Amino acid sequence: MLLALAGGWALAGEDPAGGAEYVLVGVAGLAMGLQSAAVRQLRVGGVATTYVTGTLTGLLADLALGGASRGVLLRQGWVLLALVAGAVAGAAVVGLAGGVAALIPAVLVAVVVAVAARARPAPRHSQPRESA
Repeated sequence: MLLALAGGWALAGEDPAGGAEYVLVGVAGLAMGLQSAAVRQLRVGGVATTYVTGTLTGLLADLALGGASRGVLLRQGWVLLALVAGAVAGAAVVGLAGGVAALIPAVLVAVVVAVAARARPAPRHSQPRESA
């Protein structure tokens, strides 16, 4: 999806308008939905990667209501900090590189997938038992 977004943005130019703009927004929305589904499958509590308000709401609710561990609060705080830093960096890159900046998320996802694939333990294959 991210490669489709980057390709569409490159084809539409740095300032897409009209139908191209709506298609790109739709592709970006689909990519974010897929990202949210992937993070949910990882079952990392208290982390929302595609929106700031959900993580902020979770952090503030946990602070106000109590009951959350220090680790959960720290994780939510670091996620918010990373989202803000990413937004600032993203704005700077788009200002400097224009539409080429859309390739950066695709490259980062590819790196994460490659690292995760290498870190994943090899599946165990059981030997078939011989019957007596």
